[in-house]
Amino acid sequence: MDVKKKVLAGALASSLVLSSITPAFAANLSDIEKSYARAEIQALVEAGIISGYPDGTFKPTAKITRAEFAKVLAKRWA
Repeated sequence: MDVKKKVLAGALASSLVLSSITPAFAANLSDIEKSYARAEIQALVEAGIISGYPDGTFKPTAKITRAEFAKVLAKRWA
């Protein structure tokens, strides 16, 4: 296994481990009220696929990172 694959595998594993210790308070995301995707975000939160950031925000206009995307995929098909 080359170095890039090892780093990617480690990053994915770390994001999954860290995501499991995130508190489940994400239903009260403070910055999605005016988002066009509010209903979809809340549905994904209720399904346990996403949870937002520890500060109680979701940042709906921010770009999703590779690690965040991998987490969503892993939770969706888990």
